Amino acid sequence: MAAFMEVRDKYLREPWPAWTAIGITELAVPGAHVEIRVTAKLP
Repeated sequence: MAAFMEVRDKYLREPWPAWTAIGITELAVPGAHVEIRVTAKLP
């Protein structure tokens, strides 16, 4: 999480966008597929 926050702070400033972080180490299963949905807006 510390590495994520460092990169986030490098690129994002207030007002902070909404974001969610979920730790999934307990869900790691060999061969599992994960879906990630992202919405982004370019300036």
